[in-house]
Amino acid sequence: MQLAHQAAFSLGALEVRPPTCEVVWRQGREVLQPRVMQVLVALSRAEEAVVSRDDLIAMCWGGRVVGDDAITLVMMKLRKLAERAHGAFTVETVPRVGYRLTVAPATAEPAPPPPTGKARPRIVVL
Repeated sequence: MQLAHQAAFSLGALEVRPPTCEVVWRQGREVLQPRVMQVLVALSRAEEAVVSRDDLIAMCWGGRVVGDDAITLVMMKLRKLAERAHGAFTVETVPRVGYRLTVAPATAEPAPPPPTGKARPRIVVL
């Protein structure tokens, strides 16, 4: 997969820019390793369908022989990205089948907590 030919797309609240390997969200920006970006693009193209390890190897590693550790490491990096992006997406492992990327529904900004009634206004005189 050639990242230079991939169009930018949205992933929930994230904007994913494959040609520059950037992921941008309201509170930040991160540059991913090219292989991690390839897997992110491949999983997002599947539109919440399960993608097998063999399909990921064919699409992202060009069919080269890859150990399980390489795929596991990329999935770990994607999950850490999802945490830093406040759960904009999740990567689910489907045992003995593959992986599925699920986009979290967009949520509004959290409202401030209501007053508890315990705090009283204070007047300070200097």
